[in-house]
Amino acid sequence: MKFLITDLIHVIKKLENRIAILESEDCACRKTFVVVTNNRTDNVSVSQSLDGLTVPIRQPQRRISGSQTVGNIAFYAYMPSNEPLPALNHILVFRSVQTNVGGHYNKFSGVFTVPENGIYVFTWTVVCDSQGDRITQVVVNAAVVGAAMCDSHGGGTYYRTTTGLVVVEVNQGEVVFIRTHPVYLGGKAIISAPDFHRTTFSGWKLY
Repeated sequence: MKFLITDLIHVIKKLENRIAILESEDCACRKTFVVVTNNRTDNVSVSQSLDGLTVPIRQPQRRISGSQTVGNIAFYAYMPSNEPLPALNHILVFRSVQTNVGGHYNKFSGVFTVPENGIYVFTWTVVCDSQGDRITQVVVNAAVVGAAMCDSHGGGTYYRTTTGLVVVEVNQGEVVFIRTHPVYLGGKAIISAPDFHRTTFSGWKLY
């Protein structure tokens, strides 16, 4: 009987030691923490600590963002001098630029390149020489979207001015410019003098 009791006491002590070990391991497993930080690559950095061992985990951060825009868009340019006898289908170049927000108007080619889809307003003013006339068109790629005629016949020695304006939907990468009529030549010069009467081309994004 004495030996049986001794054996039972020994078994109980072993079980108590085992329970203590298991409780210690369980406590260590519960010491888990997560640190979430944003970094420059828009990822989430997660660190987990398990029983003294740190394991970094990289997880992509889900982002919901609207369409990217290029900011405000507007330009205004005019001819610094007269355009004598422009040919048929001739692109007018407005070399003096006063406004070019975004830099999408090219003063060397006279062409505005659309930076993003939207509704745009384009307006142009042409001054024609006395006893002369000119038809000008605003063109998107190869499509005429507006036209205006300046006619000073019967006006003696006076110049005449005409202005056109269009509101059009255009897409990124399309080009917009002002040209003379491809068939009707008209006559005499297009007039532009910065301090008196300017031949101009302007545009901006409406929305």
